[in-house]
Formats: sequence, C-alpha cells, structure tokens
Amino acid sequence: MNTEKAFDEFVKYAKESFIGVWPNLSEKEVEDYFGKAKKYLRSRFESDLEKFKKGEINERQLIEGGGNSAGWCMGYCYDDPMDE
Repeated sequence: MNTEKAFDEFVKYAKESFIGVWPNLSEKEVEDYFGKAKKYLRSRFESDLEKFKKGEINERQLIEGGGNSAGWCMGYCYDDPMDE
C-alpha cells in the first residue's frame, strides 16, 4: 500500500464527512480549515495506520472508516464564525 496515496484518500473521506456536517461552508472555508488541521489529520492517519500494520483493521477501515471518523470529529469541533 502506498501510504501517501492512502493518506490523500483518508483526507478525501474526512472532507466528505466534514461537509456533511457543514454543507453551507464555501470550498475556501473548508480548504482553510483543513489546511489548519494537517497535523491532526496526519496524527489520526498514523494512529490508524499502526492498527492496520498490526492487522487490527483492514485497508478500507483505515482509509474510509478512519477518514470519515476524523471528518465527523472535525465537523463537531468546527467553530462557526456566524456564532460570534
């Protein structure tokens, strides 16, 4: 498995889940937020990658499940500027 390609797919699923929580955000707002969350996303991916390497989860669970989970978490942690 190409880990960088897997990480890109992981982020794709995270964005899809995040947008599910915040469908009215512009593409720029989503990209800005994800730009700030690179460390978080990488950390979540690396944690799930270790589980994959140990055989605890499969590739689909790593990429789709892990990405979706990270995206939902980010969605619920997002600070809506309209609340100010």
